Formats: sequence, C-alpha cells, structure tokens
Amino acid sequence: MILKRNEKITMKIASETFEAWRTTKLTKDSFNFHIGY
Repeated sequence: MILKRNEKITMKIASETFEAWRTTKLTKDSFNFHIGY
C-alpha cells in the first residue's frame, strides 16, 4: 500500500519535472530563435 502511494508521488514529481523541463526548453528555443542564435 505504502509502495503504491510512493509510486504515485514519484510519477507525479517526474511528470511535473518533465513539464517544467519541456517548458524551459521551449522558452529557451524560441528565445534563441528570436535573437537569431
């Protein structure tokens, strides 16, 4: 039971981290694109 709950929390953190990373990457890419880098 505890293991399952921890698994859910881990998945939640992982997906949130991925979302943050993807958002940062997209922002950085469009910023670089705008300044012609």
